[in-house]
Amino acid sequence: MNAPQVSLKVIWGAHFILTVCASMSSLYLPPAYIYMNTFILVLGIWALIQNESPDAVFMFMLMLLASIMLDIIFIAVHQPRAFRQIEILSGSQDLKNEYRFSLGMSIVNLIIKPITSFILYRIYQDRGGSYANFNIPGMPTFTGSPQHHGGYDNIDQAQPVPSNNVETAEPHQTFEKPPIP
Repeated sequence: MNAPQVSLKVIWGAHFILTVCASMSSLYLPPAYIYMNTFILVLGIWALIQNESPDAVFMFMLMLLASIMLDIIFIAVHQPRAFRQIEILSGSQDLKNEYRFSLGMSIVNLIIKPITSFILYRIYQDRGGSYANFNIPGMPTFTGSPQHHGGYDNIDQAQPVPSNNVETAEPHQTFEKPPIP
């Protein structure tokens, strides 16, 4: 087993454990948090199964990067409400501990997402992906240079003819056919 495959399994396992631990308190995070992270983990499974495909790792990395902003929104919107419901209004120490643990795990999950995204980018490069492939076809690249189409040869354009030892053809002569009796 190669090193990128092991690190991909560690990344997937860490995010799985942190997502499960963050979702323990039903009063803290909405179901959308669970659905989003479940979808991301499914993309991680796809990246593990298709161990030569750069597309699977790219999708896993892209969704992980998008989930950073969504995690910030989820925590910013739902943490104050959960704090008021659990820490202030509830007298149960068990609910408070569960909320604090879930809050901590969701923050740790948020903190490690940029780090794991960078590792996924390195795995993406190892699998043959390139940053130049992130462009829309026909649009200029991020560096400003126009895209070239690799091995495509335009056969409609006239190719220069070599000038040394070029033979010229003689004019074509036509012969009349004899009539058929």
